[in-house]
Amino acid sequence: MKSLSLCMVLALGIVSLAWPQTLEKQSRAQSRTKNLQKLLSLNDEQSRQVGAILSREATQSAKDEESYGGNRRAMMKAARGRQAGIDEQIESLLTQEQRVKYQAYKKARRSEFDNRRRLRGSEYD
Repeated sequence: MKSLSLCMVLALGIVSLAWPQTLEKQSRAQSRTKNLQKLLSLNDEQSRQVGAILSREATQSAKDEESYGGNRRAMMKAARGRQAGIDEQIESLLTQEQRVKYQAYKKARRSEFDNRRRLRGSEYD
C-alpha cells in the first residue's frame, strides 16, 4: 500500500512539473496571436485560425521538451523544423499585403535573435 501511495505521489509530481510549462507556452501562443492580430490586422476568422496553429505548436513544443529530456540542441532542431511548417500554414491564411508584413516581422525577429545570440555567444550552433 505504501508503494502504491508513493507511486501516485511521484506521478502527480511529474505531471505537476510538466503542466506549468504547457500553460506558459499556451499563454505565449495567445500573446503572439494578439500581437499578430494587431500587426497584420487579422480578421476574426484569421485570428482564430492563427491562434489554433500557434496553440498546436505550443503543445508540441511542450511534448518535445519532455521527450528530449533537456537536450537543447535536439529541441532547437525540432523547433526549427516545425517553424517552417507553421509559417507556411500562417501565410496560407494571409492576404498578399499581410504576407509582406509577416515576412518583414519574421525578418526583424530573426535579426533580434541573431543579435542576442551574438552578444552572449552561441551555445547551439
